[in-house]
This record gives sequence, C-alpha cells and structure tokens, in this order.
Amino acid sequence: MDIIQVASSSPKVSVLIRTTGRPSLLAAINSVRNQRFGQWELIVANASGNPLQPQESDGWSAIDKILEPGRALDRSAAANLLLDACRGQYAIFLDDDDWFLEDHLEKLSH
Repeated sequence: MDIIQVASSSPKVSVLIRTTGRPSLLAAINSVRNQRFGQWELIVANASGNPLQPQESDGWSAIDKILEPGRALDRSAAANLLLDACRGQYAIFLDDDDWFLEDHLEKLSH
C-alpha cells in the first residue's frame, strides 16, 4: 500500500473519506477545505482498486494523506484503514458524495 503524506501538524479532527473515484469527491474535499474550524487533517482512502485520478484543482491540495491500497476495499476495510492512518483527537467520516456546511467541524468540536 502506498501512503502519500503531505502535512505534519497535529490536527484536532481527522476527516476520513472513502472514495471509489466518483466525480463528487472534489465537492466533498472542498467542503472540508472551506471549514471555519482549521484544526483538521483530511485523509482519503481509495477503495476502488484503480489509481485515483486527481483533478486539476486546488481542492486536492487540502488532502493530507491519500491511501492507495492497490486493491478494492469494502466499506469496513476502508474505514479501518482510515482510522489506522488518522492522527486527530477526534475522527469523522465523510462520504465522497456528501459535504459539510462551513461550520460543521466548528460546531462538533466545541
């Protein structure tokens, strides 16, 4: 499995996204990037079994880690992989076809 790590600061909240490479992934990523609460890390696990194709967008720079296991993962295996990789005091899952309102993490962390 390949792990691509970008950031090194200690987050309070780990946002965990399991993806199969759906086009809606970028909207989910951007909803994390646009949070008013800034102490988060974003980890994406590619559960499709095929390499992720990053889109030309600033949104991809918000990802702290991309987990590429090299095989398809069911929901529970992807969740366990994500939990093993996170460093936050708290963790929250976000589906790749969903998004957070800009105050979501702020409200949950207080």
